[in-house]
Amino acid sequence: DDAPEELRTTLDEGEVDGPRWEVQAVRDVEGDICTFLLEDGRQLTGACTVDPQDASFGDQTVVFGRAEGAPAQVAVELSDGRVVEIDTVAADGVDGRFYVQVVDGDVDAERVR
Repeated sequence: DDAPEELRTTLDEGEVDGPRWEVQAVRDVEGDICTFLLEDGRQLTGACTVDPQDASFGDQTVVFGRAEGAPAQVAVELSDGRVVEIDTVAADGVDGRFYVQVVDGDVDAERVR
């Protein structure tokens, strides 16, 4: 049997304080489902877990990740105490639901509630 091919789907992209960013949902060759943030085409951060991820650009932060289960929305707690409600989306060809949102402040995504 042939090994499965890697599959990448762009979930969202934009420009924050200069750099161009893109969040991708990925099914790797071993079948793991991951989310990655690319800055100007280079992978900056990401994970193959359901832990929320983040990347700060100046005074804004891109919060992203893979949702556990199939909720229509997740609540992500930030390091400054705020909780942001983020709608989830499906990704073409990659199992699961994912979320991406730009929030104000240089903050960390602590946990999904």
